[in-house]
Amino acid sequence: MLPWDSTWDPELIARETSVIADEARGFNHDLLFTLTYWSPVVEPARDPRWGRTAETFGEDPFLVAQISSGFIRGLMGDDPTYLKAVPCGKHYIANNTEYNRHTGSADMDDRTLREYYLFPYKELIENDNLPAIMSAYSAVNGVPVSASKFLVDTIARRTYGLDGYVTGDCGAISDMRSGHRYVQTNEEATAAGLKSGVDTDCGNVYQASTLSALEKGLITEADVDKALVNIFSIG
Repeated sequence: MLPWDSTWDPELIARETSVIADEARGFNHDLLFTLTYWSPVVEPARDPRWGRTAETFGEDPFLVAQISSGFIRGLMGDDPTYLKAVPCGKHYIANNTEYNRHTGSADMDDRTLREYYLFPYKELIENDNLPAIMSAYSAVNGVPVSASKFLVDTIARRTYGLDGYVTGDCGAISDMRSGHRYVQTNEEATAAGLKSGVDTDCGNVYQASTLSALEKGLITEADVDKALVNIFSIG
């Protein structure tokens, strides 16, 4: 039997997720259903009452980054051009509660944000080319993550170099209106999400409200095109 710490060897994790990616390719051999998988959970588990700690790799951001590195490298494979499967780090960011995850705000200073919560994402994007992240339901310092151009565009894309797509968690775009009361309409939620850099909505707001947001002048065709390019260029 392997020593306890060896079970968390990033290279062993990579071997395991490489097999998962092989199985995904086999599953899709005759019909490309999906090769994009919303995993791993990159959030450090700071509070056991969260309810999803079993999905995480611990409370230490360095350990989380190391294990997640093996996870995503194995899933993506080593082909120089094509990804074997597409991992997605979640839930970006500071999503550590269940009871108020659709309405709550994680308020913190800049040091806590950068050295604890952002650290794993920084490592994975810069060093392992993590191609996708999922924005959380929750807010950070009063702004829903999916509406935060600072967190999604300035930090993840422009500072760390994310070159891929961003998805909202399932319902995160509608939470801007119904949970956080940050906007008043679904068209405004659509505009806030697209302009912050959230390319796709796991929900129904983008699907139902993008055209009306365009007609109202809240977004442009260029905003939509940018999101589509990010999604369809995933290799």
